[in-house]
Amino acid sequence: MKTPPSRTSLAPLISACAAALAVSTTSAHAQPCGGYEVTAIIQTPVDCGFGFDITTGLGLNDDGAVVGFYWCSGWEHKEAFVWTAEEGFVTLERPQGVVSARAVDINDEGIICGTVVVSGLGNRGFVYGYEGDQFTILGTLPGGNWSEAHAIDSAGEIVGFWGDTINGPSPLAFIWRDGEMIDIHPDFGTLKSEANGLTDDSIVTGWMGTSPLTDARAFIWDNGKVTELPPIPGGFTSQGIAINNLADIAGRGLLIDPRTDELVARALARIDGEMIVLGTLPGYPDSFSTGINDDRTVVGFAQTNSARAFVWTDGVMTALNDLVPPELSLDMHVARAINEAGQIAGSGTNEFGDPVAVLLTPIEGPPGDLNNDCQVGVKDLLILLGNWGRCDDCGNCPADLDGDCVVGVTDLLILLANWG
Repeated sequence: MKTPPSRTSLAPLISACAAALAVSTTSAHAQPCGGYEVTAIIQTPVDCGFGFDITTGLGLNDDGAVVGFYWCSGWEHKEAFVWTAEEGFVTLERPQGVVSARAVDINDEGIICGTVVVSGLGNRGFVYGYEGDQFTILGTLPGGNWSEAHAIDSAGEIVGFWGDTINGPSPLAFIWRDGEMIDIHPDFGTLKSEANGLTDDSIVTGWMGTSPLTDARAFIWDNGKVTELPPIPGGFTSQGIAINNLADIAGRGLLIDPRTDELVARALARIDGEMIVLGTLPGYPDSFSTGINDDRTVVGFAQTNSARAFVWTDGVMTALNDLVPPELSLDMHVARAINEAGQIAGSGTNEFGDPVAVLLTPIEGPPGDLNNDCQVGVKDLLILLGNWGRCDDCGNCPADLDGDCVVGVTDLLILLANWG
């Protein structure tokens, strides 16, 4: 069997082709070629009688498991749920004394976090699956009467906030690890703080300051070291809501719209250290980014009297309604989370107007579309030739189309078979 030529031996050919054709070999992340397929429309199976049910999706892991909550009109409580392709819709059974529950995030081990209402006590963060299939109430720190959990990482660490809702201060950021709630608020040196997202390396984002409406600043907290981020460009506040494993963040900030002189909220992202205003959808003055993956695709929603879900990639914000099959009559209101496969969890209404949770999966381009422009051509060929030989990282080698950890003749044939 002949050994594939080395990258060095192919270099003159690649350089000549690139010069002659004046094309770039840089792969770009783009919108899915065929938009998104609707993998699941998730609706509680509970019969609400004469009322109607509302199902809301909030969290998502890399296996496509979705968590959230549901309730019936007229109920005073909410029920937490998890949905998986294998088991379908499962209500998390509340323990005695817990009168309401919302699940907000799930890690790849299937461990869930969220917030419950405990009779006589009020809001408390929880983790489900940390010690078997049951709720573990996180409690609160001394002097507090309230806590909420907002995100969980692969190791089962959780971030959120706590405080005293009667006498203050509140909210105050915490991280929960090894079964213990740790107060990280003193690290910020501000009156208030919230922790909203964390990476698998326990790097946390949120906001610090006095109020999200006046002086809030997004932060990155790394085991006690705090990096205060600037306000949104052209504005005066910033908040971190989600963070990827590259420590890029998604969130929002407040600014004055120069066209209307009105105060508006705008989605923002911090990518490679740069604070970026993502903009908003036409007709929607406010926008919020709520999720970001390692491909730096951002999801969120724009809002006026109603909400409209969006996905943002490479500087372009697109309404999700424009990317899902129109025949489903699905109206996507909010996108909450995006995983490393590009799947999106959120909420909308179905063809009957019922509020439902939704899982969307991107429709990929043809095999060999290495620059994600929805066709296979010369640019993809140059990318493949530029990566010819054994892959440095078998799990992250897009030009290895046949999965044998070598970019070679078989991969070239696959690309050519899908040309056009």
